[in-house]
Amino acid sequence: MGPQFSASAAAVRARGALLSGDHEAAWELAVAGLDVGRESSGMHRYSGELLYLAMRAAVERGDPDRHGWVLAELASCASDGRGTSIEWEAWAAMARADATRLGNGRAGVGDRPTLQAAHDAAVRLGHRPMAGVAAQRLGEVLLTEGATDEAAAVLLPAMEEAEAAGALMGDVLRGVARRGRLVEGAGDLDLTPRELEVLLLVAEGRTNREVGEQLFITDKTASTHVSNLLRKLGLTNRGEAAAFAHRKGLVRT
Repeated sequence: MGPQFSASAAAVRARGALLSGDHEAAWELAVAGLDVGRESSGMHRYSGELLYLAMRAAVERGDPDRHGWVLAELASCASDGRGTSIEWEAWAAMARADATRLGNGRAGVGDRPTLQAAHDAAVRLGHRPMAGVAAQRLGEVLLTEGATDEAAAVLLPAMEEAEAAGALMGDVLRGVARRGRLVEGAGDLDLTPRELEVLLLVAEGRTNREVGEQLFITDKTASTHVSNLLRKLGLTNRGEAAAFAHRKGLVRT
């Protein structure tokens, strides 16, 4: 992976791979990050998130063997006392909830209490990465169940906190909130999740190279996404795209 590869970098890159739909890459990055941690100082503060990301990748691929491996690792961490027990229980709760997709194809549906417990635990711990992930997953389930007021109570505060911290999770949570029509803006947009990510970055004034670096894609791929979103929105240039995003309330001012 290179000399600059670290557990924290693995977590960021694995999340980016999941967002772009490259589930095999997400799995490999998460497992590689865990290996780096073991070689340096054993299980570390990114281990729970990396194991959860590995679980998401396994579930998206419908791989019960990988799913079982992650649950066994989480159980081992909890029993060995590595980190607080409530932390491992929270990550494991989210992993079990996501595993529902292996049975019915709908992530987390029917496992709302488990996700609620995970979210509450993350908030009590003050564990921001975990709290963001838990808010995302719980919010998705609440929206699926039609509980929009409860979804807003979970998603919007987490989104605002993540955005204030400049965390990528802020954009992820805003995307979930937009899909649930909890915030204004994207209900009429025919963009893929990746094109929407690119639009948000273009609105911030990022170049194709900077977009590529942020999303772990090539300059050429970034340029293609820009061209596609301009065509879909009936716009002619990046300036118009930025103005459109601001007008629709898709970016913070």
